[in-house]
Amino acid sequence: MAQVALKFLIGRKRGMTQRFTEDGRVVPLTVVEAGPCTVTQIRSAEKDGYAAIQVGFEECRPKVLSRPVLGHLGVLKSESAKADSAAKAGKALRVLREARIKDMPAATVGDVATVAAFEKGELIDVEGISKGRGFMGTIRAHHFNRGPASHGSMNIRQPGSVGSSADPSHTFRGTRMALHLGAKKHTAKNLQVFDVDPNSNLIYIYGAVAGPTGGLVVVKRAKTPPPPRKAPPTVKKASQKGGPEKAKK
Repeated sequence: MAQVALKFLIGRKRGMTQRFTEDGRVVPLTVVEAGPCTVTQIRSAEKDGYAAIQVGFEECRPKVLSRPVLGHLGVLKSESAKADSAAKAGKALRVLREARIKDMPAATVGDVATVAAFEKGELIDVEGISKGRGFMGTIRAHHFNRGPASHGSMNIRQPGSVGSSADPSHTFRGTRMALHLGAKKHTAKNLQVFDVDPNSNLIYIYGAVAGPTGGLVVVKRAKTPPPPRKAPPTVKKASQKGGPEKAKK
């Protein structure tokens, strides 16, 4: 088992804090406990049709996982799979995630990836599940205005008319109605790594990340980083023609 420099880690959000920068500014930071993650499978274009790497996170009791997952991880070893069991992780891992990486590192099944692969100031993408808000009405979900609550009004918090009459006699697609709010996958792009603590497996990210404290997140290299800023062109001041004598006239 060796360490591999992989910029794709699974972790859990541990909350938010703040720190001072060198110029005295206070910046908000999200603390993520990422890794260590174990490489559980390496997909190749010859065998699977695409190149990818699969990692696992958070060891657990084998009882909470299904037998197919345990067999995939190499925890269950049958007589017919003795030859293939050596190329398994051999750990019961709760979470498995897969990523397609252009520059595939020289990794083998069983290697470990840590936060040491990320550097201070690097741009990353953080994927998480937003907080679930339950089933919400149109006022909370879409900021509708309510009706009058007096003089016999029967439309206080109702959404109003959503359908149509005989033609076309159906509700149009995309009509804003009551819905289940939150609990969706959200990716915060181009966040900056403020600091990395390999001893505690912590990564401090400048900005907010979707999800509650303790929620599952995926930290990976920025997919679409912004282009570098170009220095503004220097404009030379045009000298006045005619000299000072002509300007006085």
